[in-house]
Amino acid sequence: MKFLLMMICLVFSSHPFEFNFKSNNTLDSDNSFKSNTIIDIETLNESVILSSSGGLGYSNFISSNFTFNSYQDENLPIGGNPAMIIEDNIIVVSGSATVLDLGAYYPSGTGVSYSIDLGVTWKFMPQPLDDMPSLWSCSKFDYENLFFNSRSECEQSCISCDNDQGTCARIYDYISWGNQDNIAHLSITTPINNVTYDLDINGDYIYSTSWAGGLRRFNHTLESPAWESVPLPLDDQEQLICSAINLNTYQLNPVGDCENDSDNHKPFSVFSYDNTIWVGTAGGLNKGTITDDCIDWVHLKSFDYGFYDDWIIDIDRQILSNGGDRLWAITWDKETQGSFGPPSFSDDDGDTWNYSNQLVDVGVKSYNIDFSGDDIYLSTNKGLFLSQDGILWEKFNNFIEYDTGEEIFSNVVYDAKVINSMLWVGTQDGIAISSNVTDPVWDIFRFWEEATRLSVYPNPFLMDSHNILNGVGYVRFVSSGLNTSASIDIFNFSMDKVATLKNPILSNGQIEFSWNGINEYGQKVANGIYFCRLNDSGNNQWVKLAVVGSR
Repeated sequence: MKFLLMMICLVFSSHPFEFNFKSNNTLDSDNSFKSNTIIDIETLNESVILSSSGGLGYSNFISSNFTFNSYQDENLPIGGNPAMIIEDNIIVVSGSATVLDLGAYYPSGTGVSYSIDLGVTWKFMPQPLDDMPSLWSCSKFDYENLFFNSRSECEQSCISCDNDQGTCARIYDYISWGNQDNIAHLSITTPINNVTYDLDINGDYIYSTSWAGGLRRFNHTLESPAWESVPLPLDDQEQLICSAINLNTYQLNPVGDCENDSDNHKPFSVFSYDNTIWVGTAGGLNKGTITDDCIDWVHLKSFDYGFYDDWIIDIDRQILSNGGDRLWAITWDKETQGSFGPPSFSDDDGDTWNYSNQLVDVGVKSYNIDFSGDDIYLSTNKGLFLSQDGILWEKFNNFIEYDTGEEIFSNVVYDAKVINSMLWVGTQDGIAISSNVTDPVWDIFRFWEEATRLSVYPNPFLMDSHNILNGVGYVRFVSSGLNTSASIDIFNFSMDKVATLKNPILSNGQIEFSWNGINEYGQKVANGIYFCRLNDSGNNQWVKLAVVGSR
């Protein structure tokens, strides 16, 4: 699930995920893992692979201790990793960074990297971009008069959707697919808003979905692979048969034209098994049958098939203990631009669907779903949920390490997975791990620079968006030492004391305080600069904190 420029308006104004991506993934020489926003958790032999907002990492379990490290390779994409897939010896990961363009910040795809040797070496594929078309086209799509040799020639014939004088640009080109060479295609020439949200591997191909870039694939067995666009049905098409596309009525276009929004050309999720491939878009589900190098599609809409709504963020398959299987799709509400959405499931390979009204009433926004036998783990903006039938769900309690008092300051869970009889949970504020997968006792792991002096994060502290737990934001203070009698006094810019923090917890040889931005009178402090003094057995240390977003 905030994204970048495309010079043309896309159907949704919000990014489907709430994590921000760093602009680079430069790490310290100690190779330690530094990101606390854990997006995806996968396994590779004896290692746990972690995609995050700060790059790709891995963990090993050695002698009752967990170690966390970061991959460092010049062929990995810069920024965070919104998508990752692992199959056999192959690891594939996408990259995204937030960039400034025309005075606003947008998400930008930074490419896809893949390893075919368990992550020892990596190859890099640039974000899929099309060449700039050489011919001119009218912004109002016209099948009969698509291309013009010059801009002036185009403008003589171009009208807008309102039948006024239209604009011309070099925006359309032809692609080949299934023995057809003249399929009209809107050329995507910028990585802005062109972020790979999901990946999958099927045979020799790696598939990528992007709401601006469409469904693409490349052959990972080739020495120099190239991206290939994969056509999907139009919004009003029930199917699209390979080699039988009507070239007079079809265009591959994620932006839309005067008559159509082309929501089904904005893909977000992809999942495949055997010769079947599923693609979720902003316009429903697409079930594909792979024959040789081509795909025949059937287009499913929620109104006809019964899944919750047509914005499909994730697709997965559960193998049941009775030998059957269940198909799952994360289905977000389109009318509210994805403010909530439960998972939907099908027990007959997509012919009919169901979902939990309990989750609809709770208003969860689902991110990921995973399985351990018949146990179903659902990661949402309201925490982690567990079910055995997909209808009735139970929410896990907050993530607290009772031995130390360490706590995850976030309701948002992005992924959860049972690995070697241990439950791993990735959140906006670190990782929680338990050896009891249904009634957990948590160990919490969080990553930052080892503090030699007093430090504070996040800084600036956005009270209404950072570390939000049950509607309250938190900031942490960390200092080396073991003195749990230490305290912190917080002063405003006039040096009036507004709060005192006591009873720090011990965490990895450091003391840690947390503050919710509330003063001594139970009120939120005002925006501004605050001076924070650590009192530790007569040794005073200071740090400056900026508070932003207080209402």
